[in-house]
Amino acid sequence: MSSSYGVDRFFNATAASFVISCVFAKWGPFCIRRVEGESMRPTLNPQLPRQLSDDIVLARRVPSTHPGHIVHFRGKVVLVGDPRDDGKTTLIKRLRGVQTDIVKPRARPGCPERETLRVPDRSVWIESDAGPGYVDSNTLGPIDIDLVVGVARWIIWPPERMGRVS
Repeated sequence: MSSSYGVDRFFNATAASFVISCVFAKWGPFCIRRVEGESMRPTLNPQLPRQLSDDIVLARRVPSTHPGHIVHFRGKVVLVGDPRDDGKTTLIKRLRGVQTDIVKPRARPGCPERETLRVPDRSVWIESDAGPGYVDSNTLGPIDIDLVVGVARWIIWPPERMGRVS
């Protein structure tokens, strides 16, 4: 009975993921993104390289990039268009600061301690959960607020990790 229950649970989770993908992500206020790499460990992809597949997240699209709206996402995991390629690819990082916030950039290996800075108007500061050495605002600087695409809400794959993004 327990092996049958596990198989049923796997297929139910897979079916739920498929329905969410087709219905909401394509036509609704949601989008789905695969999380690549280790920069958001332990929040996302915590077991790479032992994990068989990357996490896949369901994100709520940001209806407005008005600064008053974005401030509510401080501390959340956000999807941001990569400024190095005009937003064609997506970075998934934690929103650490919005315009006028004071942030302390992380020290990079081999670099001296950095001073605090004020996030410029119409900009955000994003960081990797895994620490220094990854592509985020510590290497790119403040990111234009219009590149914020969405807020990660749920891990929808793999089935054993389904749940809210913390």
